[in-house]
Amino acid sequence: MFRKKNILYLIVFTLLLLQFPIQSNAAGSSVKVIVELGEFKQLVELKDPVSIIDGRVLIPIREVGDLLSLKVFWDQKTKTVELFGVKTEIILKLGNKTAYVNKKKISLDVPAKVINGKTYIPLTFVAKSLNEKVKWNSENKKISLSSTYAMGTDEDITFWLNRESGELYQATGKEAASKIGEIEIRVEELRKLKVERLSDTTSYIRLYEAVGTSAVVKRSGQVIVKNGKVSKEAQYSFMGYYPDTNIEQSQGNVLLTDGKKAEFWNSKGNVVSTYDLTELVGKDDIYMIEHYTKDYMILREYTTQHLVLYDFKKKQPIYVHEVISLTPYEQQYLREIAQDRLGDQDPEHIIHFVKEDKGVLIFEYKSKDTEEISAYKYKL
Repeated sequence: MFRKKNILYLIVFTLLLLQFPIQSNAAGSSVKVIVELGEFKQLVELKDPVSIIDGRVLIPIREVGDLLSLKVFWDQKTKTVELFGVKTEIILKLGNKTAYVNKKKISLDVPAKVINGKTYIPLTFVAKSLNEKVKWNSENKKISLSSTYAMGTDEDITFWLNRESGELYQATGKEAASKIGEIEIRVEELRKLKVERLSDTTSYIRLYEAVGTSAVVKRSGQVIVKNGKVSKEAQYSFMGYYPDTNIEQSQGNVLLTDGKKAEFWNSKGNVVSTYDLTELVGKDDIYMIEHYTKDYMILREYTTQHLVLYDFKKKQPIYVHEVISLTPYEQQYLREIAQDRLGDQDPEHIIHFVKEDKGVLIFEYKSKDTEEISAYKYKL
């Protein structure tokens, strides 16, 4: 009786094992690698080790999607991976050596596998399906991978930007991506588009990258997409150690600016206000809008990094460093360093707007003399 019971337990245990994928590296090896991504060889460190099986490099599906700008869907019930890119749909099933690229059957050397609890898929197969170049250097444990698109998603809408041509594509859910226009903005290494779906008809796309030696070349852009078409874009580029500090939204409206003019658009894709920034300040420069209300606007003048308060009631610009109680030493320092923004400077020592409290504006500044951060008030 005892022996029969043991045999029954063994049968039940075996049946339970068959319900779950075996989690192993299938006689392969796991290694940490670095990826050289794109034309400019941007270095990307993968979160998980790659698995080498029968000479093929397998990577977790989420990291493949991140590297190659693909939307990733995993169906737990059918153990199926679906990858969507521009003009490409790839379907793989766990443990199956047959895959589908745009519904065409393809044979795999190594199928998708579960390794340490994550689904891994063959990188070279996916990359070549997208016409991307991939090279594995086994000695240096390095992957070289070309990258054509930057991608961004919000809710169920996704956009892809061809870095070289400026072609912009859009897709909702699992539908095929369609070209919706070309934009003038060009980026080199940008991987992620910041996307905000404003309404059923309108989306806002934000682009920003810092490239070059010490990342001093900045590119900034914004795009409004309405009814599946590029409605308007704005962009500018500049050099320096300081980042783009433009707000993206204010009072429910999004910002489009080329640094000299600015527009705020609502969720329906209509312009609600327009400003000539160089006219407001009275100086031809690039300006970034850091705060905006119906009563005032706070801008940062890029060349000097000075904060400028524009009072809509008084219709006049005010340089903040001239009206708050800085010491003579700090006043002099800000005047001198403003003349050489590409020189030897410390980007921490600039004035920042903090908040408004009942008509009083609060600013902060880290003293170049004492390294202490102090708050300053200015009453509107």
